Amino acid sequence: MTRSVLGSALLVTLVLCVSVTASESRADLQLSFSAARDPRRVSYDGPRSHFHVLLENRGNHEIRIWEDWNYWGYFNLSFEVIDSSGKTWVVRKRDTSFTRNWPTYFAIRPGQIHVFDVYFGDERTWEGFPLHRGTEQTVQFRALYDVPESAESKTNAVWTGHLKSESIQVTFVK
Repeated sequence: MTRSVLGSALLVTLVLCVSVTASESRADLQLSFSAARDPRRVSYDGPRSHFHVLLENRGNHEIRIWEDWNYWGYFNLSFEVIDSSGKTWVVRKRDTSFTRNWPTYFAIRPGQIHVFDVYFGDERTWEGFPLHRGTEQTVQFRALYDVPESAESKTNAVWTGHLKSESIQVTFVK
């Protein structure tokens, strides 16, 4: 297998417990992600290196979520990282210009899962992943999903709230 195939062959899914806030209209969402072949190691093999973040509707009604190509959905997914010295930072998408932009959403039906592809090796999109060349860094890692309330979320009945997974230990290798 080539390195690029290995980098994209992310097989193990870690289910992370989610604490749900009251602002979520009792929506029963669960956040989880595929970290790597070995769930404790995430290898960088190039800009196409990625893992998957899963958003599952465990409730009994449809939940609308912003698509991530537009302003309303682009910045919603991020990650909290804590290194061994206790330094904490948030990995987020870099600022971007939207040449075409309007609020669009999709629906997650009960029992369905939406998959976000996180190309963490793409430094034009993401900033803050611990990817220092020739090193490995072990950190505490958690997924965050934040959707602020807006006039558009009210008009389109799109889910708003904050999901925060439990922290897991992951080693990033470049």
